[in-house]
Amino acid sequence: MSIVHRTQIYLPHEQTERLDEGAGAEGVSRSVLIRRAADLYLAREGLDGAEWQARWRAAAQGTAGIAPYLPDGANHVEHLREIDAGRVQELDRRRLSSTPVCRSTMRAHTPARSPAEPWTTVVT
Repeated sequence: MSIVHRTQIYLPHEQTERLDEGAGAEGVSRSVLIRRAADLYLAREGLDGAEWQARWRAAAQGTAGIAPYLPDGANHVEHLREIDAGRVQELDRRRLSSTPVCRSTMRAHTPARSPAEPWTTVVT
């Protein structure tokens, strides 16, 4: 058996609860889970930058294509930019017209009553 050192740490309540749940599920103590986490951290720290990057790339490549229904990054970003540009143009068009526009819904506000009655808006 190796020599062990006692260490006290302060954990937020949520972390303590989650550790206790995990420890109970595995049938081990909270300390075992904390030691495992320390071992993982120290093992990662022992890797040089190139080896860590190689492992990261291998993991990323292993998951590439896992969600084929999603567009690739560049096309998705371009699509979002086009949508945003269209929204800005529509807001500018409506801002220049005399009809007030709700920016969160991009819907025109129209009076619900005659001008003689108190002002009320209805989103159309």
